[in-house]
Amino acid sequence: MWYLRHSVALALSMFAMFAGSLPAAIVATNNVETFNTLISGSLPTTIDFESSAVGTVINNGTGLGGITFQYGAGFQSERLIVTNGSLTNPGTLSTTSGTRFLGTDISGDQLGLGVNNFTINFNSPASAVGLFVIITGTPTPALDSDLRLTSSLGGPMATLNTANPRVPAPANSQAFFLGLVENTGGSLGSVTLSADPFADGYRFRVDDIQFVTAVPEPSASVLGVLALAGFTFSRRKTNR
Repeated sequence: MWYLRHSVALALSMFAMFAGSLPAAIVATNNVETFNTLISGSLPTTIDFESSAVGTVINNGTGLGGITFQYGAGFQSERLIVTNGSLTNPGTLSTTSGTRFLGTDISGDQLGLGVNNFTINFNSPASAVGLFVIITGTPTPALDSDLRLTSSLGGPMATLNTANPRVPAPANSQAFFLGLVENTGGSLGSVTLSADPFADGYRFRVDDIQFVTAVPEPSASVLGVLALAGFTFSRRKTNR
């Protein structure tokens, strides 16, 4: 019996040490099917902007649906807004769902490549995040890696892949997915959507931001306390 208790205490102690040094492992993908497979079994939150009124302003540092937007240095007088388009009408700015998307209040309601970079901060740490960027034009004016999604943890970044557009395509446009998944039980505090500094300028819009709230893992300190308690208990039993 003593051997069993001692072994459990030792295992807990070793696991606590390992958990404290476990590095984050981020999977970056530009394929929405791969992303959905990686988060299967989870309940993602999707912000499709349909519940917000057209013209809703999302100021720097304000939130929407569990996330907060932080403007990049390129923002000047423009602001992020919820604006309207269409899923299928070629005469409007198309979306990936519904009739609304994230744009700005100038420059034709869209974001400027390399100008309107922004960071998404999660109110609760997330284990995964994905979004669509929509670019008018067929063929697309975009080049591979023009847009990228990066984590505050560093690691790989999801980059635009022009060979992998969303199917079906929005009217008169192409949509591309960018996603990050933390698959070691860790979490993402924030992600940033930005442009390659050498990319040619064009306008784009964002739709269907989805994220999975991370399930808290036992901290290394808690595991260490449990290990110490188990070891102390086994010693007391032995000394009786």
